[in-house]
Amino acid sequence: MPIYSFVCPQCGAVKDEFRKLEDFTPPVCSCCQQMERLFTPVTAVLKGAGWNKGQWAKLNNRSQEQSRRFFRRHSQFREMTDRKIQEKRTLEGG
Repeated sequence: MPIYSFVCPQCGAVKDEFRKLEDFTPPVCSCCQQMERLFTPVTAVLKGAGWNKGQWAKLNNRSQEQSRRFFRRHSQFREMTDRKIQEKRTLEGG
């Protein structure tokens, strides 16, 4: 269940609550006023291969080298790709 933050528009009290996604009823403050939902940004930590700046560079270089090796082995695909790129450039240019 996600944690939602609510604020009272009258007294300014802030309250955090566990709520179900389908529960839309706002809580009531101690001053008997309905509270409004407060926007709180999500904190995300990206873990694993590819998210670190150095790891991304390594993966990017590796994929470029793999594509070079593929095109060296299969020259007809390289020619077809070059032709498609050229056609796209002429369509965009004119």
